[in-house]
Amino acid sequence: MKIRSAKQKGRKGQREVVDLIKKYLQLSDDDVKSTPASLIGKDILIHPRIFNDFPYSVEVKRSEQVKIWEWLKQCESNTGTNETSLLVFRRNDSEWYATLKFENLLSLLYLYNDIRRKYELFKE
Repeated sequence: MKIRSAKQKGRKGQREVVDLIKKYLQLSDDDVKSTPASLIGKDILIHPRIFNDFPYSVEVKRSEQVKIWEWLKQCESNTGTNETSLLVFRRNDSEWYATLKFENLLSLLYLYNDIRRKYELFKE
């Protein structure tokens, strides 16, 4: 694939991820944006006012070849203080997948289950 085509594919991937974040978290265009490919750093910019709702540094990859360790290293190098690295990737004709540290996943599951238990208490 030519470099230009690869960059276009990457930009399209970033826009797809931005659209999914906006859809599921009910955010506006001002809340989450794709960065230009020419910038080094985060692929997706999150507005500071919603940082507590989405404290992730997102790296987006659209590639047929998975280079997970290389991608994770890049993602983690772009992650700031109090942010969690989140690698989002897919290949052609595939769903999006996300990778984060196992401890971060366990923390999310703990919070989810804690909220679910509290909600069930109010249902009685």
